[in-house]
Amino acid sequence: MSGDEDFARLEKALGYQFKDHTWIERALTHRSVSGKNQGKNDYERLEFLGDAVLDLAIAHLLLEMHPEANEGELSKMRAALVNTSSLADIAKNLELGPLIRLSRGEQASGGSERPSILADVIEALLGAQYREAGFDAVLKTVSLLFDKEISEVQPSDPKTEL
Repeated sequence: MSGDEDFARLEKALGYQFKDHTWIERALTHRSVSGKNQGKNDYERLEFLGDAVLDLAIAHLLLEMHPEANEGELSKMRAALVNTSSLADIAKNLELGPLIRLSRGEQASGGSERPSILADVIEALLGAQYREAGFDAVLKTVSLLFDKEISEVQPSDPKTEL
């Protein structure tokens, strides 16, 4: 598992220090290493929760930063911000890849750089933070991670524009 220095660096980037590092360890553990305890020691359940909390936090911040936008525009903005590609980019900026615990096979196939896994880990970290500290702590982290993007996002939909 990653050392305390890696956790401290990640916590600084998230703007949140975990009181119980079990949460952060679980959020960084892929199902390929959890064995017969699948679902209990990996990030999937935290990812499920983190996905919902992230959607709520982004919706909250969009309402504050874009008071003139209607529901349809807000939905498009949220979709532009919360997707595998944008979450994977955040994970890469946080240098999460080397911290993710993967089986040898998953590691050999490039799992630590796979956008879907990187995005899942971002959501799992937010889910872990929510479990430990509640919504206000997650809202601060999401605001920190998405600050520039939330203020600059436009309500455009490439399919509709075509």
